[in-house]
Amino acid sequence: MRRDLESHLENIAGIVSGASGEIYVASHPSADPDSISSLIALSQLVKYMGSETQPKFIAVNGVASNAAKLLELGEKSNLYSVIDHTPQRGDLLVVLDAPDCGRASISCDVYEHIYIIDHHALNGDPSRYGRRTHVLRDEYYTSTTEIVVQLLKILGEKIPVELDRDISTAILAGLLYDTRILQHPSIIALDSAQYLMMHGASIGDALRLIQTEMRLDERIARVKGIMRARAYRVNSYIVCLSHVGAHESSLAQLLAAAGCDLAIVLSDKEDHLRISLRCSQNLCRGEVDLESMLLKKLSSIFGARYGGHRRAAVASTPKLPMGEIESRIIAILESFFGADLKPLKP
Repeated sequence: MRRDLESHLENIAGIVSGASGEIYVASHPSADPDSISSLIALSQLVKYMGSETQPKFIAVNGVASNAAKLLELGEKSNLYSVIDHTPQRGDLLVVLDAPDCGRASISCDVYEHIYIIDHHALNGDPSRYGRRTHVLRDEYYTSTTEIVVQLLKILGEKIPVELDRDISTAILAGLLYDTRILQHPSIIALDSAQYLMMHGASIGDALRLIQTEMRLDERIARVKGIMRARAYRVNSYIVCLSHVGAHESSLAQLLAAAGCDLAIVLSDKEDHLRISLRCSQNLCRGEVDLESMLLKKLSSIFGARYGGHRRAAVASTPKLPMGEIESRIIAILESFFGADLKPLKP
């Protein structure tokens, strides 16, 4: 694993040093704290590689409310600039915390080099972008942040790398977010947290950076989603299905916390249908995961694209009637379980 990281570090250094134009960074829509902490760590990495080019973060996909403070902190610290448009060309695009350019809603055709750094188990297919695409991806990691921190750590063994307390704390925030405050960390996550704390990072301050009061529109979406939710029992599991206009991930998390073994939330977007999924540890274990249970079938039937983890994922399908997608989801699940989904009565 370390040898692989060293190889990627040398490769990134070579690309960065040879970049004569702009370096751009993108992430998935509503970039979360892990995405932005990865951006902060990457900007430090580029700086210590000797690049005089400051990265530019493409913010057309928006940033989650709990990542806004992190984004602002990095920009005020002059680590990167934030742009609200998609560039027409560029030397290097780094896609963070997303499996490919499609998930980041970015066209990769205008970049000389593309580097994808991600930790999701269920991924896209970046090979279609050709030889100019480099992929650093391993589902063993529990956050994208820890991947970039490990690159920083290895670089620090070769040259002096200094991180001040505020920057270390901001980077730690994303790691804490994706590991649920180190409840589900990899060994590398623990090592990365220790490295950041040795540079002055504070767990308490990091958590405060990503704590936000839930906005009214998200609370309304949650309540509406609960009112629309349908619950089914199949074997010893509970499957919940609902739909909202926005904040589908938040609702999926809420339904899972309420006791749904499988929470599926659909959201009708402008040009596609987005599906957010959560699966309990009781259901998704062993060889069973969201991909084998549902996502592969949705992909083969509707051409759905998806990414995420074994127990938490997001998919998008062409813009089709929501009822058609819901009916097919139920049929796929009944085939998987070998039993009918029986509606739970109030």
